[in-house]
Amino acid sequence: MIDEDGYLRITGRLKDIIITSQGK
Repeated sequence: MIDEDGYLRITGRLKDIIITSQGK
């Protein structure tokens, strides 16, 4: 199980990766 903080941290990182990939 992942706590909310860890979940938000992972989802935030995924969003950053998606945004950067789309930016290119």
